[in-house]
Amino acid sequence: MSDENTEEKKPEEQAPPLPWLLNQLDVINSMAVRGDKLNEITPLLWEIINRITWELYESKDNESVFFNSYNKEHQIMSVKGRSFSLGSNAPIASAVILDHLIFDIAVRFNTSNQDLLVEFWQMWLIKRCDAEGSNDVPKRELLDDFALRFFKDLRVETVRTLYQRVDGTSQSFREIPLILERYKLEEKYPPIYIITGLLEKLGEVDVELGNLGREIRIRAQNLQMEDLQKNLIDYKRFVFSTKQELTNLKNETESKTKLLSEGIEEAKDNENRMTRNFVQIIGIFAAIIAFIVTIVPTAVRMGGASIPIALAGLAIVTAGIVILLAMIFGKDERRKSLSKGLTGIIIAFTLWLTLTVVLAFVEPNVLRPPPDPVRVDTLYIDTVDTTPPPTPSTREGD
Repeated sequence: MSDENTEEKKPEEQAPPLPWLLNQLDVINSMAVRGDKLNEITPLLWEIINRITWELYESKDNESVFFNSYNKEHQIMSVKGRSFSLGSNAPIASAVILDHLIFDIAVRFNTSNQDLLVEFWQMWLIKRCDAEGSNDVPKRELLDDFALRFFKDLRVETVRTLYQRVDGTSQSFREIPLILERYKLEEKYPPIYIITGLLEKLGEVDVELGNLGREIRIRAQNLQMEDLQKNLIDYKRFVFSTKQELTNLKNETESKTKLLSEGIEEAKDNENRMTRNFVQIIGIFAAIIAFIVTIVPTAVRMGGASIPIALAGLAIVTAGIVILLAMIFGKDERRKSLSKGLTGIIIAFTLWLTLTVVLAFVEPNVLRPPPDPVRVDTLYIDTVDTTPPPTPSTREGD
């Protein structure tokens, strides 16, 4: 067969079968639509009630996970020719199909399948009684959550018919107050409202149960309002504490920003001060060089006792410059002690200068430069006799 004649399978045909729970509900719904006998549907209902688990109910079993991932990958929008996506473009999921199937079966309960409703009601109460006896709380809560989804939208006429059909049995509406008491203690409001809604729909059929349902509903609403107010107060406290934390964080941020700005300003000041200090150092070293260039030749020329005096002045100035540099670049706590040393240097320089001036007037010879040394050049003359020999006399030769 050629490829042209081969038709690709449609996505609906390629899709995996429905997970077990969804398939069971789909079969029950189809049988209810066809009007099959109750004894044919009942075994399927019992199988669901006996085998249902939270994993199946929440579509976390392996079949549901595979079904969901496959539909998402292949963008499946319908199953068995029925669209379960409520008109959306998203691929269908097990939870969507479960909602549709429960809604469809609940519609059958309200119309032509009240026998099936009575059967399901009795199954629910029998199995939840077994769960109560074995203290299996998760199973009881699962059965309640599953069953009440079918019963929450029952019409008034359907509820009253159901009441009359089960009255006098061990699964009558007289068991409902016990269920409410359990949920009232646990304060689970959604199932409370569903069950009290069923009781209130009884009306004049059973005034006592109707009033009880109304009373418990009002009490539950009051408790829920108290819880909401408490949660609101806790929320306000949380918001207040959060605002306080934000305020503290803002203040801390502003403080750190201020410190950072001050640090930047201080760094700029330090940079400017370093520049000024560098210029000052250059000037100080220039002064030292000029002082050395001036004082040393002068001291050499003065000679004698003037050399120690000049060198003493040079030492005093050098020490003062060193102390001044240490004050400029040293730590703040050492400047006080250095300032005392600088004061001593200034006093020493003043005394040196005074001594020099006094000597200049009292003992001028000490500071007077020595006379210039006399340079004696020795000249060695090598004399050569350049007198010509005497010429012989012609007279003697005659």
